[in-house]
Amino acid sequence: LIELSRKLCDYSKAISIFSRLKRSGIIPDLVAYNSMINVFGKAKLFQEARSLISEMRTAGVLPDTVSYSTLLTMYVENQKFREALSVFSEMRDVKCLLDLTTCNIMIDVYGQLDMAKEADKLFWGMRKIGIEPNVVSYNTLLRVYGDAELFGEAIHLFRLMQRKDIEQNVVTYNTMIMIYGKTLEHEKANNLIQEMHRRGIEPNAITYSTIISIWGKVGKLDRAAMLFQKLRSSGIDIDQILYQT
Repeated sequence: LIELSRKLCDYSKAISIFSRLKRSGIIPDLVAYNSMINVFGKAKLFQEARSLISEMRTAGVLPDTVSYSTLLTMYVENQKFREALSVFSEMRDVKCLLDLTTCNIMIDVYGQLDMAKEADKLFWGMRKIGIEPNVVSYNTLLRVYGDAELFGEAIHLFRLMQRKDIEQNVVTYNTMIMIYGKTLEHEKANNLIQEMHRRGIEPNAITYSTIISIWGKVGKLDRAAMLFQKLRSSGIDIDQILYQT
């Protein structure tokens, strides 16, 4: 019933059922606790969600990777990166197993907190603990490198993805185009768009708005205007991002 109420987004009902369950002397199981961490998070009852970890231990129910990753997701979705860092620290202290989702979340968290070195260390240590990074892992670290202005590391990682035939998608290319924009290497940024077309990766509004912005910064206003007009005449959906650019 708790899980059903959660799926129906009826959080008050889920909380009521959970409270009645405990009052009746029934100890919730791991699934029920994990569902309630999610429920409290969706209801923005962050302290209640966090306190369930301690309550679980007291009740003899050992929090697992899902328990912690649910908490991490809750904090990240609400921009509470310091709190997420605290949860991850506890997770490591109690030697809870990490998984791909947890690592990807924490690479992002480290980036948000300007802790690029820690993001880098976590990423490159994933395989040592038996976790294979996926395209989200790579894309997130690319963004972290770009935000930290570690452009050499970003280019190295992108080339590594290509050499090892690791999946690249529109997010990968948009991130790299943005990085070349920061270094004002507009031709390299434009070459990536051509490469996207050759590889069958469809550029989106972010791709085009980024290259238009780059051309504006380097004084290539004619190219920016031509591309904008071309997009309008070709029937490509030009959203608010492009108009603002």
